[in-house]
Amino acid sequence: MSEPHDKQLRMIDLTAAAVCLLLTGGVYAVAVKPMLDEMSAGKQQQRELTEREQKADEMSTTLAKMRDTLLQTECTLDSQALKLEPLSQLNRRVAQFTALADACNLQLDQIEPSAAMAGTHYMTVPIHMTGRGGYVDATNFLKRLRQQWPDLAVASLDLTGNPRNRGDQPRFTFELIWFASPATGG
Repeated sequence: MSEPHDKQLRMIDLTAAAVCLLLTGGVYAVAVKPMLDEMSAGKQQQRELTEREQKADEMSTTLAKMRDTLLQTECTLDSQALKLEPLSQLNRRVAQFTALADACNLQLDQIEPSAAMAGTHYMTVPIHMTGRGGYVDATNFLKRLRQQWPDLAVASLDLTGNPRNRGDQPRFTFELIWFASPATGG
């Protein structure tokens, strides 16, 4: 064979190889790459979907647990003996405090409820009490107050006296908070 003929054949082979490479590149660019990109995007979406389904399952489980906890809490609250009295019973409550103070040997100088303040599920009524009596009597009063009325809180207390003058009775100031039902029934 002749050399020019070999060169022609090599040229044909190189041209065919180049055409094959171009066709392969074109097929890859037009068909294979988009298909691979779609498969990759589909896998990513599948992962995201799986993660979201797991998150939804976790949230569903958490919601069910929270509902159970709420139900248990509501049952516990319903079964407790503490029932708030309506605000309309304020005068009766003040009279009861006065009677207890007398029973504890305390002399009340002032008992003054303030305006009721609305809370989410209850009303609060600040009650200011001042008077005279000994330390033991005052602490006994506070103890009995909490035992008889668990819907009452002691916000502050102040006991003062003059140890030099035994004739002066010690003075006390109690700031109480009564938790009342917003209902007006009685």
